[in-house]
Amino acid sequence: MNPLFYDDYIPKTTVTVYTWRGETYDLTPSLFNWQRGKYVDQSQPGTFTLNLVASQDKSGKTYADLLMPMDYVEIRASKYGKKANGKLPIIMRGFVDQATYSLSLGGSGGPQEPRIIVTGRDFTKLLIIWQVLYLWTQNTLKASGDLAKIEAEASGFGLYFNFGLPLYPESIASFFKDMMAKMISPIQASMKGFKYPIDLPWFRGDFAFPDFPISSLNVLSYTGSYWNLLQYFASPPFGELFVWDDADGPVLTSRMAPYKTLGGSTPAPSPLTLESEGDFHNVSAINISRSDTDLYTYFLTYGASTQLVGLTMPVYVTGSGNGVITPVAGLFGVRPYTVDTSWIGEYDSSDPGKPNSNAIQIGDTLNKWLVDVMGGMQYFWSGNIACHGDENYRIGTYRTLTQRKQDYYIASIQDTFTVGSDGTTSDIWTANIGIVRGEGSL
Repeated sequence: MNPLFYDDYIPKTTVTVYTWRGETYDLTPSLFNWQRGKYVDQSQPGTFTLNLVASQDKSGKTYADLLMPMDYVEIRASKYGKKANGKLPIIMRGFVDQATYSLSLGGSGGPQEPRIIVTGRDFTKLLIIWQVLYLWTQNTLKASGDLAKIEAEASGFGLYFNFGLPLYPESIASFFKDMMAKMISPIQASMKGFKYPIDLPWFRGDFAFPDFPISSLNVLSYTGSYWNLLQYFASPPFGELFVWDDADGPVLTSRMAPYKTLGGSTPAPSPLTLESEGDFHNVSAINISRSDTDLYTYFLTYGASTQLVGLTMPVYVTGSGNGVITPVAGLFGVRPYTVDTSWIGEYDSSDPGKPNSNAIQIGDTLNKWLVDVMGGMQYFWSGNIACHGDENYRIGTYRTLTQRKQDYYIASIQDTFTVGSDGTTSDIWTANIGIVRGEGSL
């Protein structure tokens, strides 16, 4: 028997839309299926697609007519159909991008039932469509006679003047907290001016960073989306940035990537260690491999604004750990991995007491972390597994694949919920989970 269809699995789902014009629509009766995608990769926001029957209301309108961009969507589902406080667990919150009316002829030339296809993105969408506008066209500041003061005032005009962010943030963590309070949270206040018939949930920040000073020089006159600004300070591969949903609301997660070494430990300076959240259940297919595709044999971490004597190229310091060629270079060749990161503040040797005077030391520390977690990529397993959908699977967590006795990091979840036809067949929820960094004893 296919393990996806055990008798004790009776998956249930609901899909509800709350429009900014004040209506509430339960799409569940019109649902053929939904698809959801969640990704740790910060270049991919969470996405959803709803496939609906093109039924009409009394006025002849379909959901393609009734739904509009920025309507708020909640997708709820449970593999056992269990509810909490009268509702199924929420697995996706987001906003409509578009609702499309689709009609085409059947395969043999016959009629085909029209469909409504609704697509959208999770709360990441808000941070993408909201922009920092830095439109500095002329110096309107009154000359103070102090050139250094004028330059400081002008250079901070974008983030400092418009948003009240510190001209020189003290640390990565403090920057994220300031941005949450002064840039992201005010978005909700603006959205409350519309008629959503529900109190929109709001971002909760979940941040975990080492206590490093940072370089903010590159963003003082930043123009672009909030998301790209956050991504700059998350500084991949050292940091992660993604949104996942829990019962209370969307969680904006940014942290030092909790990658483990081949020995299963989380190396310094990561302040976060993650244990496996349990096994993958009801697995129907496993496709994993080891590859040298993501293998690196040379590592260099630097900050563009930290270089000694004004150099603009990365600096390799003899005897330092900021440039390492690993022994496997003789086997796999030289494969550079160089990182220009905002986590290294501007180097200043004039005062040993200043936080940024240890820029080279921080570069060495970060480079050692890279070697620890990426120096043995040829040994890690990655791929995907197919299994029953489960509301407890979350991106950015570890799970154990019991067939291999290995822990894997969940990098993506793509799942489909298909409603049984005419009540004669059961609803089906399947998941394809992207897994990386598999390690452990076989």
